[in-house]
Amino acid sequence: GVRILGAITPLFIAPSQNLVHPYVGWQPDLPPLKPNPAEVAAVLDVPLQTLLNPSTQAMYAWQRDGQSLTAPCYRVGKADIWGATAMILSELLTIIRGLEA
Repeated sequence: GVRILGAITPLFIAPSQNLVHPYVGWQPDLPPLKPNPAEVAAVLDVPLQTLLNPSTQAMYAWQRDGQSLTAPCYRVGKADIWGATAMILSELLTIIRGLEA
């Protein structure tokens, strides 16, 4: 029941050694979600208009091996969307902005 709209650029995720091939699809109704608790900390339901708002863009900071690191993120409420998810969303939002222009 999902209408595939197109592909987004494949993304290699170095820490997990995974190559992700994201696709964008459309489905009129959200099906029941059954996330694997070992892989998914939380499911966020975020409208595209929220992500398109520049005020959601921020920097995520964390420590690894004694080093301070930062990366672009989308801050939605108390959640920070960063890493590969933020990179994929960034490309999707760039495509949407181009369609709106």
